Amino acid sequence: MVQSMSMKAELRDRWTPDQTSALNLAFEKGSLDELQGLESFEDRLDIRGSRVSAIIRHRRFSDLDLSFSSWPLPGQFLYSELRNCLFDQADVPANLDHKFFACSFRQARMARVVLRGVFEDCDFERANLHNAGGSAVRFQGCSFKLANLTGAHLMRCSFERCDFQGAKFRNGSFAGSRFIDTRLDQSHLGNTIMERVIHD
Repeated sequence: MVQSMSMKAELRDRWTPDQTSALNLAFEKGSLDELQGLESFEDRLDIRGSRVSAIIRHRRFSDLDLSFSSWPLPGQFLYSELRNCLFDQADVPANLDHKFFACSFRQARMARVVLRGVFEDCDFERANLHNAGGSAVRFQGCSFKLANLTGAHLMRCSFERCDFQGAKFRNGSFAGSRFIDTRLDQSHLGNTIMERVIHD
C-alpha cells in the first residue's frame, strides 16, 4: 500500500499545469499524437497519474495507460470507444460511455460512476463500485472479483460469462437484469434487489 501511494504521488507530480492542459485539449480533439514528451510504458502510451477534466465525446482511443489518473468533474467519456486501456487504481467517479473493450479498472475508485453501453472483457477486480449506476448496460466476459458493489444499481443489464467471485453486495439492485453463464452466490447478495432477474 505504501509503495502504491508513493508511485501514485510520483506519477501525478510529474504533470505540469501546461502538460495537463495540453493533454485535456488533445483528448477533446481526439488525437494524442502531437503531445510532446509522452513515452510508452509496457506497449501503451504512458499517461499514468494524469488529471483529466475534459468531456470526451465521440472519440476512439486504444492502448492508453491511465493508471493512477484522476477524473475530476466534468471529466468523462461520452459516446466514445476505448480498447486495451488501463485505469488501474485511477479515480473515476464520472460517466463511462459507450464502448469499452479489454480495458482494466483493477482497484479503481469508481464510487458513484455511471456506466453506459458495452463492456467486453473488462477487468473490475477489487474496484470500488460503491453506489455505481447503470441501466441496460451489456457486460460480457468481465471480472468483478472482490469488487465492492455495495449500493450499486445496475438494472436491466446483461451479464454474460462474468465472474463475481468474492464481490461485496448490499443495499443495491440488479432488478430486471439477465445473467448468462454467470454464477452469483445468493448467500452473498444480502438485501440486494433481484426482482425479475433471469438466469440462463
